[in-house]
Amino acid sequence: MYLEVTRLYTSGVYQSGYNVTTGGTFTVSGTGFSISGSNVIAASRGTTAGAARSGTVTGKYNALTATGTITQAENKITNSDYNASNSQWSVGATIGSGMTAAGGSATITRSASHLHTNYRLYSSGSTDGPFEDTVVDNVNLSIVSNGNNRFSLSGTTLTHSNMGTNAVTDTITIRATNVSNASTYRDVSASVTNSVVSSDNLVVTSYSYPTISYSGGSVSPTVAGQRRDLYASGSYKENVSGFPSGITYMYSNVGMVSGFSINTSTGVVTASANSSSSSRSNMVRVTVATKNNSANKSTNVTQAGVPGPTRVNISINNPQLTGGEVVIAFSPACYDTLTILVMGYLQDGSLYSVYRNVGGGITEDRFYPNGAWADSASIENIDGEGIPPVTKTRGIYYW
Repeated sequence: MYLEVTRLYTSGVYQSGYNVTTGGTFTVSGTGFSISGSNVIAASRGTTAGAARSGTVTGKYNALTATGTITQAENKITNSDYNASNSQWSVGATIGSGMTAAGGSATITRSASHLHTNYRLYSSGSTDGPFEDTVVDNVNLSIVSNGNNRFSLSGTTLTHSNMGTNAVTDTITIRATNVSNASTYRDVSASVTNSVVSSDNLVVTSYSYPTISYSGGSVSPTVAGQRRDLYASGSYKENVSGFPSGITYMYSNVGMVSGFSINTSTGVVTASANSSSSSRSNMVRVTVATKNNSANKSTNVTQAGVPGPTRVNISINNPQLTGGEVVIAFSPACYDTLTILVMGYLQDGSLYSVYRNVGGGITEDRFYPNGAWADSASIENIDGEGIPPVTKTRGIYYW
């Protein structure tokens, strides 16, 4: 700031613009202004916004006074998003309900946001802040994996098609991506399972037993069947082999033939010995049942008759080759109870005769006659008959 005067010399000449700043005094009025020597100082307006402001400067030199106006420019925000940054990126998604094995759709709820931080820059060069604001972002949805390709995505609607009779689990994975920051994403999954929920239309396709021996015994049943399965999808599969789990088996004796009995829980049939050469049969029944459905089938259990006589060859050894022991051999076996007369000589030259009682399915009979060593042996008769064959109930015996 300068203070100048015009001087008049005695010669009558005027001199204008004479600088008397150093000899003058100055004052200033107005908010934000101050004087330092001949300098007017305007205080920084900082972050206080406002219109331009003025002050009046008064300069005095001796008896002379001069005034002037000084103006400080307005202070305003020149950048409202100064030194901005983004952080805390997030995205989320959930898959709603509505998809089943029978089909259907679900709505995907999604959201995304981030934290925006910024400062405000003023004409004064000052800044204020930081200011934080949560910004809502857009979300992009895409399919990452589509188990069995039964899912489709349109906007926020996820659709699943009917699974029919496929007893599997379909799993879909959806990726929700923050559109403003592709590296921020979240995967969410949903699964739909199709399985058999019930079975009906039971059919017993076969029911049988092995033949029981004529001597009696027990046999177990073989039961097979099929069913119709209902799936969670609402679809049916017909003629499925086997019975459903949890099936109940019940057995009954229909024929009531004497000598036969049946376990009503296991189906095991027991028969006593059959004394006849003819086979015999008894009718039995199996019933299979679920809570709401049942089926049954009957069959005959057969017991063999006593078999007819079988040829049996009997031979006797040379005791000299077995240390004096006599061996009677039966091929294939001795089926009936027989009395065999064996005669020969002992090694001391004396004659012996021994009756041997045999049977019970043996294949040989070994003995020392009267406890002594035999030198020879021969079969004289069987049950008193000296000429073969001898016919009995189960065997025809030759020697």
